[in-house]
This record gives sequence, C-alpha cells and structure tokens, in this order.
Amino acid sequence: MQTFLMTYEVILRLRRTWLCILGLSTHSMWSLQCTLFASLEMAVRTKINDKKTPFKHLIDKVFNNRKLDNGLGPPIELSVALSRMRNDLAHGSTTMHGQGITVLQLCAELINELFV
Repeated sequence: MQTFLMTYEVILRLRRTWLCILGLSTHSMWSLQCTLFASLEMAVRTKINDKKTPFKHLIDKVFNNRKLDNGLGPPIELSVALSRMRNDLAHGSTTMHGQGITVLQLCAELINELFV
C-alpha cells in the first residue's frame, strides 16, 4: 500500500509539472525544474526504499555511475550534473538555466527507466 501511495504522489507531482509547462514564464520554468528534481528523487527513493542517502549518491547507485555526453566537452557524471542543477535552483546561482524542457525529458526518461 505504501508503494502505491508513493507512486501516486509521483504521478501527482508530474501532473502539476505538466500544468506548469502551459505557462512558460521564468517562474514557471523554475517551478517546473524544481518539481522535476523532486519527482525524480521521490521515484528513486521509492524504488530502492532509501530515505536517508543524499540525492547524488542515490543517482550514482541506481544509474550505475552513468555519464552524460553532449559532444561539447568531456562527459560528466549524471549524478554531478543533476545535483548541481538542482542545487543551483534550490540555493540560487548566477547561472541562467534555459533547459526546462531538456530537464523534463531527462527526468521523465530516468523515472520511466526505474519502473519499466
């Protein structure tokens, strides 16, 4: 029953995320990305039943130290990229992220991979 409720919460978060996409203001994109990272974290924690491990270590554990390679520079660890983007959103940064849709696609693919 608990797994069902956690999965239902993930679905509700994703539903709210899709509603945020309709208004593509700066605040909506910020809100969208925050919701995506929270949804990904909740999905990973639900999948492996771990409520204490830091986000970066969870991503390393679940996705086997996967690297992202966009062809523009050296590959970067998935956990490093996601944790940096999430921390920039949560704590503020001078960096502008115009990657809302890219983050949506990446988080959706990772969540789908967890539950397939």
